[in-house]
Amino acid sequence: MILLINHKESATLTLNLSIMRKSYRNLFKGRFKARRGDLYKSYDYILDSVKKALESQKETNEVHLNKFDLDLLCEVLRSYTAKLDEVGLKDDMDVEML
Repeated sequence: MILLINHKESATLTLNLSIMRKSYRNLFKGRFKARRGDLYKSYDYILDSVKKALESQKETNEVHLNKFDLDLLCEVLRSYTAKLDEVGLKDDMDVEML
């Protein structure tokens, strides 16, 4: 699958993935022992791909993901948006500031 991502989205996603990397690694280690190696590789692949998109001079970039990577990214984004709702960042302006 090809994910089209703009500069602002890649910056936000890179920031979130970089900050949360250690927490997700611990989660994979504790809850998903059998698949943790695959999850580590997928998480790092997504992070590297988004970083490359951020470093690109293009306004919109393509990030190529397989089904496993896409599922992992969806789960990460789902937990991220749930956390934003918990702390009350529902306004677009608040999210822009983040």
